[in-house]
Amino acid sequence: MNRLPLLLALLFPLPALTGCNIIGAGAVLADKIVPSKTDAQYKGLAGQSVGVMVWCDRGIRIDYPAIQIDCATSIQNKLSTAQKADVKELKDTKFPVPAPSIARYQFDNPQSQSRPITEVAPHLANKTGLTRLIYVEIDGFSTRPAPGVELFRGSMTGSVHVIDIKDGKARAVYDESDVHAAFPKKSPEEGSPNLDDQKVYMGTMNEFTTQIARRFVSYEDDDD
Repeated sequence: MNRLPLLLALLFPLPALTGCNIIGAGAVLADKIVPSKTDAQYKGLAGQSVGVMVWCDRGIRIDYPAIQIDCATSIQNKLSTAQKADVKELKDTKFPVPAPSIARYQFDNPQSQSRPITEVAPHLANKTGLTRLIYVEIDGFSTRPAPGVELFRGSMTGSVHVIDIKDGKARAVYDESDVHAAFPKKSPEEGSPNLDDQKVYMGTMNEFTTQIARRFVSYEDDDD
């Protein structure tokens, strides 16, 4: 099947934030998913009503207040854009709830942050009609290998789960831990100069969310 490369972008603008280690996230994140060579690792989203939820601990949210919304929105936008290229894994998939609305549910229901996702998902589904929830846990995020040093290299680690919701019950049907992204990809581990926290935040987020999105569609890898 002849398909064009996909331009995947984070399109949800957020107000610029100020303060030490607080990064605004209004810039565009772009990467491509080219469906052809590598099979999707999870193929159960076709025909489902899908939402994206992201969790991270309070320490990360203090430094990067927008990180959950940025991550969830980027993943959902990339999958929605991939669907427009008629990838078979997303045939008839619906994304009825904007990622920021799911983030708002988390903020309005803080108890959801400490409960198992299989308990939270049915309550969310009752309000939204979701049948699958892509649930991402961010374990770590940084824009510099060493705080206070003017060398930059982004690192983001986490895990991804798919929750199947049916008849008021939820179960995990896909789990993967140790998802890791670095930006720039080929920079030395000690970091590189001539960057800044904003650029590294956006680049790292883009690399991580592209890796998550690629779990759900076939793609052609590239090492650029």
